[in-house]
Amino acid sequence: MISAFITAVGEWITGVVGFVVDAFAGIVPVFYDSATTTFSFYGLLMLFGLAVGFVGLAIGFIYRLLQK
Repeated sequence: MISAFITAVGEWITGVVGFVVDAFAGIVPVFYDSATTTFSFYGLLMLFGLAVGFVGLAIGFIYRLLQK
């Protein structure tokens, strides 16, 4: 009974990991072109958005730190 449960849990974990890996493999070509080894237009927009977000978080953190 316990070994069947462990087997079932192992299969679930394998399925979830396989799903996540397949999802990332399907999304990556949208942001990165492996043929030219450069970011696509959407990849550059994503990087710019991340940079702006991190700068905004840093400015907010510093502002709240100095406000006290």
